[in-house]
Amino acid sequence: MILGRHRRYRWGLAGRHQAMNSLGVLTSLVLLGGDLDAACAAGENLRPVAGRGERLTLPWLGGTITLLDESYNASPTAVRAALAVLASLPGRRLLVLGDMLELGADADALHADLAEALNTAGLDRVYLAGTHVSALANACRPGA
Repeated sequence: MILGRHRRYRWGLAGRHQAMNSLGVLTSLVLLGGDLDAACAAGENLRPVAGRGERLTLPWLGGTITLLDESYNASPTAVRAALAVLASLPGRRLLVLGDMLELGADADALHADLAEALNTAGLDRVYLAGTHVSALANACRPGA
């Protein structure tokens, strides 16, 4: 419901965080006098920009794989959201994660704080590369 108006719509961006964002966008649009029905219809055609949740279908060994590209320099919040999206996808789930940069003096701790989200995402394989992600690797359960 958006300001008392019931709408059923599809949003072209994956994840609970994007669904919550859509509510803020649509509420703002209504308050500014925009067309809610047109915005709901247009929202289905939204696509993420490169490196920000883009889904790519790639050929692989006679079939295909889906690559969820979150390669843009992320924050801990963005990594948690990406892990939630990844956990919701069918099939085997592999994570390749490098350092999040520009986190300052707390970088190691901020990386390590992702351990619980990583441990509970139902991942089949995890590949970590970088200086700060070693703190994350040390904080994860063995075999998780």
